[in-house]
Amino acid sequence: VVYNGDYSLLRWANQISSMSNPPYVHSVSYGNDEAQQTGANYMYTCNTAFLKAGVRGISILFASGDQGVCGREGCGFLKVRFKPDFPAASPYITAVGGTDFLGSSVGEETTWSGSGGGFSDTFEIPSYQQHAVAAYKSNPDAKLPPQAWWNNTGRGYPD
Repeated sequence: VVYNGDYSLLRWANQISSMSNPPYVHSVSYGNDEAQQTGANYMYTCNTAFLKAGVRGISILFASGDQGVCGREGCGFLKVRFKPDFPAASPYITAVGGTDFLGSSVGEETTWSGSGGGFSDTFEIPSYQQHAVAAYKSNPDAKLPPQAWWNNTGRGYPD
């Protein structure tokens, strides 16, 4: 377990990257809305740290969020806008959505309704994701919400 008590994603990412013998898989259930970060520069600096970890062979998985598409800030009342989560929307980590059991005991699973997901307002669709995102958006079964509510050119998550 690697713990960083000040809740700084950047310091945590630098901490795991500087370890002489780091765990090669990290699963983190933490994040906030992109808009709640200190700014885009901070998120891009975190991305650089995530990228450096990846170059060392370290895999980082983050929860896709716990408040659905509305995030911690909510979607709004007069003007609806979805709130993407960071670091889940980072192109340098793997975002994982939540699941729930269909019944009251361990068994068959379904997607968790409170799990986050959507499209980043900060990061563009990375090249490795362009084909899959285009196929998803063009599928009539996707039942996409009104375009004004989300960023059509943002990185899609969870992965």
